Amino acid sequence: METISKKSSKLDYSLFFIYGILLVIAGLISWYMYGFKKHIPEPVSAVVSQEYDLNTGGLNDIKLHVGDSVTLMGYDGYNFWTETKNGTRGIFFKGAIDNWQAISETENMEKYQLVLKNYCNIGIEDFKNEYLGHSFQENETNHWPALYCSTQGNILYATYHIRMWDGTNCWIPTVRYEDGIAKEVLHFSEAPFDVKREWLRITPWAGWMYKTPFLHFHWDRPMITKNRLAIDSWPWIFRAPIKLLLIGLVLIVALMWISILCSLFVIAIMWLVELRYPLMFLSNLHLGVLLSVAALAGCWFWLPFIVLNHGAFITVIILFVAFGFACYISLPLIELRCDVCRCYGSIDVYKKVYTHTETKESEEKILNSKLSNAECNVYDVYAVTTETPYYDHYCRCEVCGNESIQKDKAGKAKETKKHTGLSYSKRTPSNHTRSRGGSGGGGENSSNRDSDAMTPYSPHKGYTCSQCTYFSAGHCSYFDTNSVNYGTSACANFSV
Repeated sequence: METISKKSSKLDYSLFFIYGILLVIAGLISWYMYGFKKHIPEPVSAVVSQEYDLNTGGLNDIKLHVGDSVTLMGYDGYNFWTETKNGTRGIFFKGAIDNWQAISETENMEKYQLVLKNYCNIGIEDFKNEYLGHSFQENETNHWPALYCSTQGNILYATYHIRMWDGTNCWIPTVRYEDGIAKEVLHFSEAPFDVKREWLRITPWAGWMYKTPFLHFHWDRPMITKNRLAIDSWPWIFRAPIKLLLIGLVLIVALMWISILCSLFVIAIMWLVELRYPLMFLSNLHLGVLLSVAALAGCWFWLPFIVLNHGAFITVIILFVAFGFACYISLPLIELRCDVCRCYGSIDVYKKVYTHTETKESEEKILNSKLSNAECNVYDVYAVTTETPYYDHYCRCEVCGNESIQKDKAGKAKETKKHTGLSYSKRTPSNHTRSRGGSGGGGENSSNRDSDAMTPYSPHKGYTCSQCTYFSAGHCSYFDTNSVNYGTSACANFSV
């Protein structure tokens, strides 16, 4: 028997190189989709055409009057982000603006969309350090301009479209300016959050994740987004397929990104398995348990990340998929690890012994275009038998020579088909009907006979009307002459 000192473990990092490439690709695409700069459209001047309240986020709503000039800074499909001459900002209904449709279709308004459900994330202390002591004009270039502004004497209240985290609670910050300098941070209302905050009680590190700028790369969203996938201007024939393809790619990338993210603990352990020594004291059973626990721990650790932008049901589904992915890439690792010397990738199968075969039977129908006609579709029916052999794999470790058996490993499945007959299904009524005129029969009886005549019938050894001498050019001459339904015992003049 060979000893470890004579032969070392084969280290193969190709699998982890692939995981690394996938992680980089997912990261680059996520950066393209979610990484952002300040996409602020050029303001557009407009005139108020009807009286309407300017929503300032609860600060001090004011009424705009007909003829007032305003500046439009963004558009969300229903409302304009508006600023008045005295610097008051808020949300204004589009219908109260002259020529609102033409304004909404301008390049800036179409290219840059105001998304009020999107937020940047920041800790309360970080927000204070960045905003307090600075002028309003300086803070306009910090993250995003104020969404709401209201002036009361020499005091300006400005509300910023940011999630300001205080522990596991998030607030929409309002800054009080005196003489143009930020003096105090206020919070009058909680920021939107898709899932109940009780979910965060089981993740004490949620506040740290939400307040750490390095981790905001993927879940921060700009208040004004640039349309990066502008495919509506492409020729119409490409629109739907391209959109479906893009949606599929986005879903795959998103799931891959989250799955790899939740599997970081598992991937780290897999690297240690390659090195053998750090985990040498663990048997394969214990290693499997450790990998499963690491998969659960990864999903649990990133729960605040998932729950921030998804509802409860979607969060559970995403984490279930991520856990399944982690198990899929980790548990097969055990089969390639020797349980004695703990070397990975050294197991060699030197013999396979057949044990049994599992047989599954099913039915398959294939359309027979030659026998199908205007009245019915004819299918060839096949009995499909799938035989899967199973073997015991006799294995030997190339490092220490330890022998083991892997039970009931599935071999290559073999599928056989046997034709068992024909199957018929009725088609939509077409030209195999007869329009009966004159006084020869009532409309109802004629309709009934025609309906019966369209019913597929093949009592004579599987032959159809297309093989009958009475059937020609879409009509049944026997039916026309004898006023009886074809397919009865009287209709049997088949040409075989």
